[in-house]
Amino acid sequence: MNFLYSSLPVGAHVAFHDLDAADAPTWARDYARLVDDVRDRASCAFPSFDPVDCWRDCNARVILRNAFADIGVTTDDGRAAIWMARRSDRAFRLRCEWGEVGATARAWLDRSAATFAAVFGPRATPLSDLPLAA
Repeated sequence: MNFLYSSLPVGAHVAFHDLDAADAPTWARDYARLVDDVRDRASCAFPSFDPVDCWRDCNARVILRNAFADIGVTTDDGRAAIWMARRSDRAFRLRCEWGEVGATARAWLDRSAATFAAVFGPRATPLSDLPLAA
């Protein structure tokens, strides 16, 4: 299984973009611009998201969060995956224990998938539909 695919959150909607930089300083600058661009575009499309800077596991960087979902960036070998997935942090899990937040989050993600695809490109696709190459 490809590392980039295996490090994405389960159930994520994903759009892929190339980070084609020749050296580390150029790559870092391009990555920072990509993160800024994702934050700007997502904030316009989804005003309920707030900027955060945290991690899901050790490879998926969360850059925006709302009550139900995270938007993040994961990179590997010159490719960047921009993803949107249901939150999995402790505070969200505790809220799920006390109500129907989990079902509401799934419904919100289903309704928002088309907007995510429109904002982040024609290659945006649910992770479950991606070919998982060896």
